[in-house]
Amino acid sequence: MHSMVLRRVRAIALTLALASATGFAMAQVPKAGEPAARPIKPMAPATLVFTIDVKWLGATSYRIERDVTAPIERAVKTLPGVKEVHSSSTGSRAQTLVIFDAKDDASAIATQLRNRLDQIKTRLPRGASQPLIGWRRDPTAP
Repeated sequence: MHSMVLRRVRAIALTLALASATGFAMAQVPKAGEPAARPIKPMAPATLVFTIDVKWLGATSYRIERDVTAPIERAVKTLPGVKEVHSSSTGSRAQTLVIFDAKDDASAIATQLRNRLDQIKTRLPRGASQPLIGWRRDPTAP
């Protein structure tokens, strides 16, 4: 008789535990039409993104990396205010992105970039185009 009562008590306790767990889980599921709660992520400050493009028709990506992209990266990464430098070298094209804080003066940075590139352009290979500089303000850049 004692074991029969013990089984019933265990069954009731297990049922109550499962019901409590189910109730807790149901409370965590968002209701239809109710947006899921997400932590607010602070917005990163806007950045200035400068692009430097050089074309070299017929060159392999290896030669572009070695003879165009690497010298440009070395020249621009030491400019004051540079946050990041990213490059890609593909067949016939080198592109370098140079990222600055948005609070910096875009025209002053463009002048500094142009001056720095003028210093190395004689070392770029024959057949490579003159470096073209473009820029934009980007609130989503890293």
